[in-house]
Amino acid sequence: MASLITLSRISELFNEVSRYLEQGDLYSLLLTCRALHLKTYNRLWETIQLETGTWSYKRASTKRSAAQLYRLTSSLFPATTSGFNGAASSPLSCPMVDPYPSLLPVPRRKSTCHRLANIINTLGPQNTGLSLTRKLVFESKSSFSGNALVQSGLTGHIQTLLMNGTLNLSCVELDFDLFVSDEADKEAISSFLTHLREYSKSKFPGEFSIILVSTLSVIMPQLIDVEKVTSLQLSMGWTHTMGIIPTTDRYFMSEEEYNNEVFGGPFVERRSSHPGYNPLYSKALIKRLTSLLLRTPNLTALTLRAPGLCSEFEDHLQMDPNLTEPLQDLQAAIYSLSKLRELIFDGEFCHPSCFIAPPESVRAVSYAGQLSHIWFQSFKGCQFTNVKTLSIHTRSNSIPYYNRARCYEGDFRIQPLGDVAISGLTKFDFLDDTAAAPLDFTPCILRRNPNLDRASRQRAAEMLSLRLQLTAQARLERACNNSLDYLQEAEKHNPYLRSSLPADYSSNSEKGVIELGNQCLKMLPNAIDKIERWDDAQSSAREHTVLCEKKINSLLARFKTMLTLEYAQELLDRGDTTERPEDVANTSKKCLQRMLDNFDDHAWWEAARTQAYNATGICRRRVTNHISSFTAKESTDYILGLVDSGELDNIDVELASEKFIQDCAQKLSFTEFTETQSLSESETQALLGFPPAYPFQPAIIPPGGILADPHLQSTNFFSSHW
Repeated sequence: MASLITLSRISELFNEVSRYLEQGDLYSLLLTCRALHLKTYNRLWETIQLETGTWSYKRASTKRSAAQLYRLTSSLFPATTSGFNGAASSPLSCPMVDPYPSLLPVPRRKSTCHRLANIINTLGPQNTGLSLTRKLVFESKSSFSGNALVQSGLTGHIQTLLMNGTLNLSCVELDFDLFVSDEADKEAISSFLTHLREYSKSKFPGEFSIILVSTLSVIMPQLIDVEKVTSLQLSMGWTHTMGIIPTTDRYFMSEEEYNNEVFGGPFVERRSSHPGYNPLYSKALIKRLTSLLLRTPNLTALTLRAPGLCSEFEDHLQMDPNLTEPLQDLQAAIYSLSKLRELIFDGEFCHPSCFIAPPESVRAVSYAGQLSHIWFQSFKGCQFTNVKTLSIHTRSNSIPYYNRARCYEGDFRIQPLGDVAISGLTKFDFLDDTAAAPLDFTPCILRRNPNLDRASRQRAAEMLSLRLQLTAQARLERACNNSLDYLQEAEKHNPYLRSSLPADYSSNSEKGVIELGNQCLKMLPNAIDKIERWDDAQSSAREHTVLCEKKINSLLARFKTMLTLEYAQELLDRGDTTERPEDVANTSKKCLQRMLDNFDDHAWWEAARTQAYNATGICRRRVTNHISSFTAKESTDYILGLVDSGELDNIDVELASEKFIQDCAQKLSFTEFTETQSLSESETQALLGFPPAYPFQPAIIPPGGILADPHLQSTNFFSSHW
């Protein structure tokens, strides 16, 4: 009890502790110590949250405590004192029992708006703590969307209390999500927002502020005193369908009024491959945002959200040249926000290649969404003056590969940065979900920002290690797949296709899988250097076998794929992918001879080929798992070695990555699969042909990003090492 009394005597300590307590906890504290009654009571009334009507079970105790607090208002401060204003000198000796149980019916499923209005109607505003209230919070879909503010009659109470000075607010937080069910509600909400705007106009910027969450609507700046907005979260949709008006505008203006306000006349629908995309709408949207920001000089925090993916730009990967001038005006408007401290872009702002720089007053910046190569090149040259905290989260883009290649593949082609201009960071958070950022992005940031805290450097090292692992794993798997493609069809290397098939390969299938896997690993050092050439060799070999096919009969189908891969390997071995004049004749003769030699055992060959395909599928999965576990350990050891030697900041990622891959390939070539592990039941069934073998599928990055993989999170090598 002595410590609680001490807490009540030191206002600064109490204020700091109460910041972390919910209303239910504050109410419990109010009942704990009589010396804390007044301070806790004042704290509870300081902020009123007008929430949804239906309460969840988990938060019922908190809201019940808040309701009980309102009901205890007159109990704490008896009628003998001059209302609440005289409570400061009143003795707090009244028993805390609700003296009006029958006069205060508080339905369980009523909203906070109804509860507060009921208390004001019953006790009168002078017997509540509303004179202590400094902040009103209108939570999303509480008062505006559900019309609880209007139906409860609380709008009239708030307007009256604002006019007579009983309610002296310093901040209002609201989600401007209007849903009007009838004309009466529309008039009531308009009247309430008009009174709130007049109240805001009567205050100086330092006396009153607004925290606003809204869409970029036309009507919002007309109903809200945007000059007093200090924190703004805007949702911006970059599509527009003819005849559809945004939700926040449709209840206060007609389609004609909306189009005149936005487009200066009737909306003209332009043809586009994506429904709803229109350059006129994008241009009008940017101009409206620019106009709004020029009217908000007191902004300290700005968040611009674009819901959904950027699929509307599938055929518009190059930014519309008509947007250049409006975007320049928008950049100038953002530069003019001299009080801005936090800037957040959540989602694709206008275009994946559109980069908006923060003003010099900003201390924290965050970018999240589809970020193209053009965006990173713009980021590279930005100074980010005075920025201390930077967060970047690259997300996967929904643009199909064929559209990228057909329209403007350079926009998404990853290229190294070389260097960045940003310096002076103390915190850096980078999450690259789909390896869309340049490989040297993290080392460039580390090299230019030596004052990063330990946690930021640790996260950067982890991300670099994982990126290095994924890069190496992808190339090694590709090399192994090339080798397995060859081994799958090559009779002289595939134990299942040899003419002198040993009996133990059919009875002990594990032996064949192991032999295929070991051959694949031994081919890695040579295959890793020929990944790109393999495709060229296969392309030339396919053309070669097409010419051969014209000279032989339909039995060539049995040998076509095998001959293709053998010829591709022959081209690789002689180091020349150019076809020689005599190759077609030689291959045709070889094919005819094989057809004659194998004509009688064609049925056996088909069965053996099926078993070979199934064994190769099992081998693919084992090799993939082997590479994944091997590169995970090697990349961690490699990065930790750089950390210990102090070379991490100055690492040449391109050279280091290539050397790391070569070393992994060399080490993997000396590893072997053993017979200690027998085939699983599913693998045995696959070898027997049911179910049929499925094609190889690449590793899939989990939805939360590569850091969300539970296997990668199971052991944190960096936190203990650092």
